[in-house]
Amino acid sequence: MSSILINNVVIHELIKKQHKDIQRPKIKEDVLDPNNEIVNSLVSGVSNLYSRKNNTSHYGTFKQTDDRGTFPDEWDSYSSKEACSSEEFLSLTFIAMKELQRLAQEQPAASGGYLLFADYLIETKRFFLVAMLKRKSGIRLTDDLVPASLEQVDLNSIYQAARINVVRYNEFKSASEDEKQEINYLSFVSPSTNVTTAGYFISAIGCSKGTASAKATKNLIDEASAFFRNKDELKKNRLKFKGELINYLNEQLANGVSAKLNDVEAIARKYFPKDVDGSNDSLATDLINHLNSDDVGVPAEFPPNKAVLKKHTHLKYISDNWQLLFDWNALGVNASAELQYVSDSGQLIINRLPHELKSTIEAELKEKGLMNGTK
Repeated sequence: MSSILINNVVIHELIKKQHKDIQRPKIKEDVLDPNNEIVNSLVSGVSNLYSRKNNTSHYGTFKQTDDRGTFPDEWDSYSSKEACSSEEFLSLTFIAMKELQRLAQEQPAASGGYLLFADYLIETKRFFLVAMLKRKSGIRLTDDLVPASLEQVDLNSIYQAARINVVRYNEFKSASEDEKQEINYLSFVSPSTNVTTAGYFISAIGCSKGTASAKATKNLIDEASAFFRNKDELKKNRLKFKGELINYLNEQLANGVSAKLNDVEAIARKYFPKDVDGSNDSLATDLINHLNSDDVGVPAEFPPNKAVLKKHTHLKYISDNWQLLFDWNALGVNASAELQYVSDSGQLIINRLPHELKSTIEAELKEKGLMNGTK
């Protein structure tokens, strides 16, 4: 687990049973002690389980539409300060709870739970976390909403959560419009990302799925390939895996549908060694955890980027006098390849030149007097 330094943390309670009227929420007026061992373990546990295989994250930004609610603007003011007081922190959580209360009330099938809010540092990176913990998870709190025990808490999955990367948020604010298309600062986990029985949580925070497809596509190809290359048991199949992965991404692009990490895992498993001790499940978990991590940022699903895929499937080179563009599949080192590379002489030979192209070239050479009229 990554060690964290908690600036402020609090737990409120949203009180609502499915198909029942919502009750007045239980709101804490004081922050919790960040040095409390149980409090620290709870925040660390939820934070470190982010983007794990059971909690695959979506990445995005705040909505820019009128229905985004009041939280994003309040967050902008809050995050502009390097250090916020406990009063400022609590004020922001009150805004979030008000939005949660309002939207949950509009959804008869919605249910409440404990809302964990935390402002903390992992190394030098600052994060703001909002996570919903259900009573059935086993967490035991005092009447004053102080964690009393973690013995029964099931931290294998987070019911719902949103986390803001403050460094990336500030990068986004100062970026150009084009650069903003490739920056995601908000990640979220939820059974649903719409305003439904669970999606009110995501809407209350103002989340919107990102469209950073170029970065996601590049990171998926580069990092998944590196994962295979760095594993002794996988590296011999790296190129086969990469080839099928790129073919999959091209198919999804052609069909106008998103690429999914679940599909990537299925492709990767084809090239895992024979499983004799259950180690393949561990490999798959490590791969997905890495790809979906906050550092790599490949979302649970995203639209493949055409320009990035073209770079991985085609070579393009432009000199002062000529241009070269070809599919990597056409390249080889012997005469059976359409394009034959000869390393000793540094030559690239086009084999089986099409008749039309051959005729065009010969006509130009004859006109320049560089070739006789008869072959």
